[in-house]
Amino acid sequence: MNNVSCLAETSKSRNSKNYSERNKIHTSQCPQTISHYSPLNTHHSGITLVALVVTIIVLLILAGVTITSLLGDSGIISKAQNAANATKKSQVIESVR
Repeated sequence: MNNVSCLAETSKSRNSKNYSERNKIHTSQCPQTISHYSPLNTHHSGITLVALVVTIIVLLILAGVTITSLLGDSGIISKAQNAANATKKSQVIESVR
């Protein structure tokens, strides 16, 4: 079949109740036009704006928690500085004895 007859047959088959049966027949006869005009081929891949916003919000929350755990009063950096000071103090005490 040529493309014009495939297109005409496709539009006729959309109006029928047995679309899936006719689509199987047409797919083998003219696969180029059926995949383009088929209402069953409606899968769109991509990311939605809602998914993007949710992802950004989750990343901001994780960044906030991480920064707080690093720089807070009882954060990792403060504890490391306190441990370094305690080590120096202990070394001075040991060297005096």
